[in-house]
Amino acid sequence: MEYKYLKGSDWRIWDLHIHTPKSIVNDYGGDTEETWEKFITQLENLPEDVKVIGINDYYFIDGYEKVMSYREKGRLKNIDMIFPILEFRVDTFGTNNGKNFLKTNLHILFNVDMENYIQEVQAIKKEFISRIKLSKLSKHQTKELSIDNFIAEADDNKLKTGFSNYFPCTQEVLELAKGERWKESTFLFLGFKEWDNTDKGTQLKDYKTEMYDAVNGIFSDTTIDKLDKKKEALERFGDLNLFHSKDIHGFNDFDNYYCYSWLKADPTYEGLKQVFIEPERVLTQENNPSKNISKPYFSSIKFDETLLFESKNVKFSRNHLPLNRDLVAIIGGRGTGKSLLLDAISKILNKAKDNRRANSISQLQNFEIAFTSEDGTEKSFHCDGLEENIIDYTHVSQSEVQKIVEDPRSLGDTIFNLLLIKPETLTEKEEATIHEIINDINEIKDWFNQENGDSQLINSLDYNEKLKQEYNKKISSITNEQNKSLIEKYRNNKKIKMKYEVFQSNTNELVTELAEAEQEMNKKFNALNEEFSDFTPVPMIDLKEQSEALKKLNTHILSLLELAKSENSQIENEFRSEGIEGDISTLLGKVQGYQLEIEKCEQKIQTIKDKQLTLGVLLERRKKFADYLNNKMLEQKQKIDTKWIDLKKGNDDWKEEQKELVQKILDGIDVYADIHFDKDIFYTKLERMVNGTKFRTSKKSVETKRDKLEAFFNVKFYSDFMKLLSNEPIIIIDPDEPEISLEELLTDYPDYLSSHGEYQFSNYLFSSVEREQYLKVVPKVKYNGKDPEELSIGQRGTLFISLKLATDSFSNPFIFDQPEDDLDNKFIVDKLIPILKDLKKYRQIIIVTHNANIVVNADADQVIVAHNESEELSYISGSLENTFTLVQPVGAETQHPLKVKGIKEHVCDILEGGKAAFDRREKKYAIKSKEIHVKKKVLQQI
Repeated sequence: MEYKYLKGSDWRIWDLHIHTPKSIVNDYGGDTEETWEKFITQLENLPEDVKVIGINDYYFIDGYEKVMSYREKGRLKNIDMIFPILEFRVDTFGTNNGKNFLKTNLHILFNVDMENYIQEVQAIKKEFISRIKLSKLSKHQTKELSIDNFIAEADDNKLKTGFSNYFPCTQEVLELAKGERWKESTFLFLGFKEWDNTDKGTQLKDYKTEMYDAVNGIFSDTTIDKLDKKKEALERFGDLNLFHSKDIHGFNDFDNYYCYSWLKADPTYEGLKQVFIEPERVLTQENNPSKNISKPYFSSIKFDETLLFESKNVKFSRNHLPLNRDLVAIIGGRGTGKSLLLDAISKILNKAKDNRRANSISQLQNFEIAFTSEDGTEKSFHCDGLEENIIDYTHVSQSEVQKIVEDPRSLGDTIFNLLLIKPETLTEKEEATIHEIINDINEIKDWFNQENGDSQLINSLDYNEKLKQEYNKKISSITNEQNKSLIEKYRNNKKIKMKYEVFQSNTNELVTELAEAEQEMNKKFNALNEEFSDFTPVPMIDLKEQSEALKKLNTHILSLLELAKSENSQIENEFRSEGIEGDISTLLGKVQGYQLEIEKCEQKIQTIKDKQLTLGVLLERRKKFADYLNNKMLEQKQKIDTKWIDLKKGNDDWKEEQKELVQKILDGIDVYADIHFDKDIFYTKLERMVNGTKFRTSKKSVETKRDKLEAFFNVKFYSDFMKLLSNEPIIIIDPDEPEISLEELLTDYPDYLSSHGEYQFSNYLFSSVEREQYLKVVPKVKYNGKDPEELSIGQRGTLFISLKLATDSFSNPFIFDQPEDDLDNKFIVDKLIPILKDLKKYRQIIIVTHNANIVVNADADQVIVAHNESEELSYISGSLENTFTLVQPVGAETQHPLKVKGIKEHVCDILEGGKAAFDRREKKYAIKSKEIHVKKKVLQQI
């Protein structure tokens, strides 16, 4: 027995209702070789997706034998599995619209090994068909079911007449099919129409239910538009699947062929029984169900023999593993390389950042990963050019969950990431604005605090007013009544001259700036006009008029300067004309010098007033920042709350099933935002910024430095912090005095802070980098009403994985390495397994596990079994329904351990509780693996 279906369970059309030219009732035109050749050709021309057919003849198996004889000759290679199905018209009747009687059709499918079909067909003839009586009439107690007896009992000696008049006993057929000999080798179907009419007019509803319970599926040949109505009728009785077929009886039925039965299973008898256990594996629709939902998925892994580590002799053996697009489970004993396979994927696809083992892999030259996008295009990734290997998928490596949830406080940042929300409250621009305000305040304060050698504040109003008065006195000391008016006129002229010199400089600068602005803007206009040449061009700017006006103004200012200069020359002449001789220029020079200093004082005084005004504005902006910050934090809180509500509600374009799935994942979880002020961190860091002597405690005192700090700054809660930031009185200098504000502390009591404490404290309060150490909006989470601190590690892991699954539910593949290591077992059984069964429809899930319940009860579509022999890692894959045990004859060469048994057997042997998991799951239907006896030949090695 070889592993043929490595990709695991896949969607195929199963047409289980095809009659042959040997069927008692058919429209093929005769049982001739010509007819059979045409029939086989029609089967070979069935649509490509049809991989399983049932040769469904009445009572007898001759048609199946004939079909298989063609297969032995190399025909029907397009069909993977051909089942014999015997259709019995048993003695249970219904009515057609309450009038004509209809015989109930019971279809019995037999498990046949196609390689040994001759012997198995003989067994069906001798041990099933021949043991059924022609009918339950007393005269037929010794008449077995046979063509000869049908003919013999017919009045006209015709087969069809006997077939129409006599019907095997329902109870007898069912007892034989369900007896020890055949119960594990048969699958029973009812025809929908006859069964549905069983109780019409005959009041046999109980019998109808009994017949429903006796079979495994229902056949229907209805058109696709009526299938849903028939499914609804079935659902009133249970969860049996409806199997569709056209019920082919002749060549006309092959014209416009259709069959809507899609089964997600290996094309084997075990695959058929698997869909009885998992009814969702059967769908009746026109197109391949894999096209119902488009999703990206890893489509294969391929590698040659590869040595993985420089220091260890561990290597992959050559293999090519196609991957199922739904749920893939990787199993194996300890050290067999099951997780190493995922590590290799994460290494190549740049997901191994925190995975030490994956990063230690050094040799992956021959490892190839194929990835199929939503649009169906496939791309391969290799170790060459690792930086470009970027795929959007989720990879949770072994023990990663535990690292995240060991510290409950780290869950906040993780939830931010899962909700796709940035944790910062302010934007970069907003942060730069407050940073600029604080810097400007500090610069102005530094300017006000500048001192000269005599420790005088040279940028204070008091200092500059006094200095101005001193220079005025000096001017008065060198003037008299005779020259006072001339000197005053001279001084005023100097003021005018200085003013005009400033205006002259400004006009010159403006001329230059206009020219540069015109050139720069026109350059940008030109670029736009060239790019959008088919659009109305932007007009060029011409600032010639302004430039000329400025030049004329400059000329006028020059004339005014010349006038002032001329007037001062006249003043000097007046001094002489009034008989003032001596060193006139020295006298006027002194006056001019004193006047210049007075001007400087006046300018400084104006600057001081301007800076005082600016400082007031900055302090007001700083105060308003508190309100702004509070609003931003409330916005951030609202953003998280809204994101959580939206997450639970689901996207508008989701199906109801998807919305219900997310709600199921998030059941018991509540996420909400909180503005968190950490008082301990706030005061711990604040201790470094204060003057320690001011907060020193005596040895006798029970009050600590920390106690004094808290009593002084009086900030206990978020609301207190906002008062401090808003410059409201809150700081307690003296318990008997009114509280003071932040600015009063910084201005009037700087000695309470360290030498650079004012700057450090301002940054500590207003810089996001500093502030977010003790104040930030954090997402809080509760699981079943408990905070993370109250949860076990397994419960925290459950919480994290639930959020991870819910925030990224229906898109990229999800790889999870050994979830049971980090998750609460009750969650695995009660929630994770049902979630995986639903979620795999919408995203590929690849999971390494040693938990049999995950593999079996989540109905893994593909199982990859890992094996380690002498540090050589090998893998085999298939579906859960792949079940067999090779019984090798004495003397045969020993086969590779992976190939001597099926996937089911590997699951039972490797995973603890594997057999029990299968037994619980298969309580509806006992599945036994076949023992495959092989000849003495060397089977293909892995």
